[in-house]
Amino acid sequence: MAALDLLTVDEVASTLRTSRKAVYHRIARGQIPAVRLGRSVFIRRSDLANCLIAGGWNDG
Repeated sequence: MAALDLLTVDEVASTLRTSRKAVYHRIARGQIPAVRLGRSVFIRRSDLANCLIAGGWNDG
């Protein structure tokens, strides 16, 4: 995995056409795995893809 495969919360929110708050909420609930580096939060592109494939973005 290349280092450039990390996405910011803003990039994930834009890609999924949702809010930053919704992305942070999913991270807090453990529905989206995230990497914290200092005060910054990143999501691995592969983790996001796996989450979406597994249905981790569905409400309920």
